[in-house]
Order: sequence, then C-alpha cells, then structure tokens
Amino acid sequence: MRRFILIAICLSVTPPVFANWFYDIKNIIFQRSEHKADTEITDSNIAAALKQALLTGSDAVVSQLSASGGFNDDRNIRIELPQALGAVQKTLTKVGLGDSLGALEDRLNAAAEVATVKAKPLFVDAIQALSWTDVRAILNGPDDAATAYFQHHMAAALSAEMRPVVTDSLNEVGAVRLYNTMMDSYHALPFMPQVEADLSGHVTNKSIAGLFHYLALEEKSIRSDPARHTSELLSKVFSP
Repeated sequence: MRRFILIAICLSVTPPVFANWFYDIKNIIFQRSEHKADTEITDSNIAAALKQALLTGSDAVVSQLSASGGFNDDRNIRIELPQALGAVQKTLTKVGLGDSLGALEDRLNAAAEVATVKAKPLFVDAIQALSWTDVRAILNGPDDAATAYFQHHMAAALSAEMRPVVTDSLNEVGAVRLYNTMMDSYHALPFMPQVEADLSGHVTNKSIAGLFHYLALEEKSIRSDPARHTSELLSKVFSP
C-alpha cells in the first residue's frame, strides 16, 4: 500500500541501496559525484525525479485529508468553531443547548474534507511549474523548503479555489442550517450582543493550514530518514 509521504514514492526495495539519496542529490547538484559521468546524471533527470516524488506525495496528502474523517478524526488539524463564536458557545452550553455546537463543529470538518479535493490540481500545476532554480533551492533548503515554496506560490490560489467549494459544502452537510438555528436560539435570549462568524473563510483557512501541516511533516520525514523513501526514477538516476 502506498504510504502517505510528501516527496517520495514508496516502493519495496530490499536492501535499500539509495539510503542517502537525498544527500547524494545535493552532492550531484553542487559538486557532481565522481562515481557517475555528468552526462548520465542530468539536471532534467534530477528535476523530473523530484517532481515525480512531489506529485505522488502531495496527492497522497490530499487523499488522506479528503477522506471521511480526514479532518474530523485528526486532533492535529480538526477544525474548531471560530473564535467569534466563543461567547455563543459558553451561553448556549449554560442553557443546555451545547450539543448543537459539537454537531456544527463536525460539519465544519466534513465540509473541509469535501473541499480539500480541490487542492489536487493546484499542486500539480505548482509542481510542474518548478524551474531548475526552484529544484536547487528545495533540495538545498531547510526541512520545509518545498512546503514554503507551495505556501508562497499556492496560498492565494488555494483560497480562491477552495472557498466557493467550502461554501457549497457547508450547505451540503447542513452546517449553514445548523448555524442559523443555533444563532436564532442565541439571539432569542435576552441582552445577547450581536455575533457573526464567517464560516466559509474560517473553514477555508483551516483547511489550507491542515494541508500545509502534513506537507511540512512529510517533507521533514524524508529529509531526516531518506532510507525509508525512494522512487523508480530516483533509483534510476542515483543508482551506483
């Protein structure tokens, strides 16, 4: 079964002959390894290998988070109610209406799972657009260099693409209806201040944060333990 990883395609290779492939890449790029002729290890092959790994890894992360429970069952990225609803939450809990808040939170996460699918083609476009300069910077950068690249180049596009999907998803899973019912109950109480929350913006921002959270973790994983990750193309490019 394919593992959920950021910049690798996991294949069964025993024993792992490419245990230090990440560091070999950097040596090849910046010093050129002596055990292979320059003509055998080309810049285009290195770039293609990294792009292949990034495509597979980002696809796996999107698949993980868009699955049922991808957000809802994950304490690391589960979306809580907007801070603007803090007073509403306290008030309704006191009068015995707190159950609706938990149900609303579940539906916010369900909407995030539906909308996350929209991220997949955006990652494809960003990865395919990587220049050789980008490849060098990612391979020689810090533990989150690829994630930082995605955040810089994709955050605005992700927000624009996902927000309308989130809005539709909130309606689809019944979050908007539940929110309106909950707020009606709150405002029916005496002396309650007016409260409004941007559910679409909140879920969109938290969904994107969840994506980048796992992208950063997987990138760090492959940099710290490259022996666990390889790909057919990487194997071809960096074999002895």
